[in-house]
Amino acid sequence: MGLLGTSQTTRLSRLALDPTDYLLSLTSSQNSHPQVKLEASAYFSCNYRFIINTIRYTEHQFLLRVLR
Repeated sequence: MGLLGTSQTTRLSRLALDPTDYLLSLTSSQNSHPQVKLEASAYFSCNYRFIINTIRYTEHQFLLRVLR
């Protein structure tokens, strides 16, 4: 699994996602969705099966506290 790191592969397996399926769904062109009204960017896989949302570090810290 050369394109995904160990931590990414572990996260995907915890979510019951196949890492190969995830990689195949991603597109090389990253189109920001115009309806997203965040200070971050949302990227969709070419088949719209996966959404990747970038967040700020402070949002990351908040989400980790909430999810623990």
